[in-house]
Amino acid sequence: MSGDQNVRQARRAARRYDPLAVEPKWQRVWEETGLYHVDLDTAKRPFYNLMEFPYPSGEGLHVGHVYTYGGADAYGRLQRMRGEDVFQPMGFDAFGIHSENFALRLGIHPAVLTPRNTARFREEQMKRIGVAFNWDREVDTTDPAYYRWTQWIFLRLYEAGLAYHAEAPVNWCPSCLTTLADEQVIGGACERCGSAVVKRRLTQWFFRITDYAERLLDFAGGDLPEVTRKLQANWIGRQEGAEIRFSLADGGEVAVFSTRADTLYGATFLALAPEHPEAERLATPERRGEVRGYVQQASLRSEAERLASGHEKTGAFTGAYVTNPVDGRPLPVWVADYVLPDYGTGAIFGTPAHDRRDLEFARAHGLPVIAVVQPPDAADAAEGEAYEGEGVLIASGPYTGMTTEEGRRAIVDDLAARGLGRRRVTYRLRDWLISRQRYWGPPIPILYCDACGTVPVPDEDLPVLLPETEEFRPLGTGRSPLAAVPEFVETTCPRCGGPARRETDVSDNFL
Repeated sequence: MSGDQNVRQARRAARRYDPLAVEPKWQRVWEETGLYHVDLDTAKRPFYNLMEFPYPSGEGLHVGHVYTYGGADAYGRLQRMRGEDVFQPMGFDAFGIHSENFALRLGIHPAVLTPRNTARFREEQMKRIGVAFNWDREVDTTDPAYYRWTQWIFLRLYEAGLAYHAEAPVNWCPSCLTTLADEQVIGGACERCGSAVVKRRLTQWFFRITDYAERLLDFAGGDLPEVTRKLQANWIGRQEGAEIRFSLADGGEVAVFSTRADTLYGATFLALAPEHPEAERLATPERRGEVRGYVQQASLRSEAERLASGHEKTGAFTGAYVTNPVDGRPLPVWVADYVLPDYGTGAIFGTPAHDRRDLEFARAHGLPVIAVVQPPDAADAAEGEAYEGEGVLIASGPYTGMTTEEGRRAIVDDLAARGLGRRRVTYRLRDWLISRQRYWGPPIPILYCDACGTVPVPDEDLPVLLPETEEFRPLGTGRSPLAAVPEFVETTCPRCGGPARRETDVSDNFL
């Protein structure tokens, strides 16, 4: 090897970067000098650069975290070079099912495991990758000083009528043994563990986010990409249609939401979701046992299974009939699991000639098929298949000859004039289910008093602390493990001074 080559090799070796030799020194200097500390009270050009806090629910961060934080940190550094006072906080979304499931898997109490995980995430990973976090403003959602404010927010929503307690069919994960919000169910499965989600009727706490559906669809003035607008619109799922009332022989009625009132003359049955509150009540005595058994069986099937292509269209006849409001024909009332409780009113009128799933159900149960829409082109009507498009009404009494759009308007107007229907807008969006039947979360600040009813915890008594207990495993009964901690449950009503019971569900970690 020549002398020049030796020199070049020596220079390359000198230039070789050894992060373990260099970075700890400078990271220590950054921390000691408070390089990334920003006083927001005195900052002249404050710039808030927020990254999503991780769940401390695994052995450590993965490359996806570094990918996300690296890009956001580069943006924050650019703003700092431009003279902005960049506030870049970090913390840990440490409460919730993710952390608790990890603790259950390892057999370590979450109150022990979670601080251990957050320390490892912070000291061994997040500081070492050199991201410019302001660690003196760290957030930890398990800190009572933090969750007193989530409880305070809950109370303000409760006072405004936006938090309410109600029985409803809810998503239940049989593996995590808790309820899930709609957004935590992906393709009919629990987003966390992948188990098929089933429906159960439970009394839960909800937030009225549906009150804001129209406002969430108003993108005027918003600087949002088109793909985001479409995702938002599809998530909310706005549908214009009509609520139509079908009368029962006993004087009651069943309300149905439909976007196709023009096909009413083709209705040959009415179907209720198994979760519909009237499903068992409508059953005649001789049919009640079969209907009850069917409802119980359907509760074990996930939504994905119920809607799967090729899934057998099962059902149970209630023995009851309703009257078709446009022509007076009696329609048999069935309970069918392809009808979902979250769509409209949880009841549909079946028009087999113009809905594929209705046709499959009718064929499976020997129900008639009546065509009432003629396609504009005969080629559009495939023999033996349901025609679901627009066209001209046929066999539809006084509406025959109208276009389907004209017929929809006229039929709904006439039903409204008779008090049997009204125009209505529905949304796929549902109110946010926020209560969880688990241990590792902030308690919901509500009391129950026999004399005073439901009582919010006074602000001065916040935070309602999560009690220490070794029995933190989920019960699977629809009740939280906190229900088995009498020193937590039993308390005093702040209004009358009498005995009261605490709410034992905890809040979803996203709250």
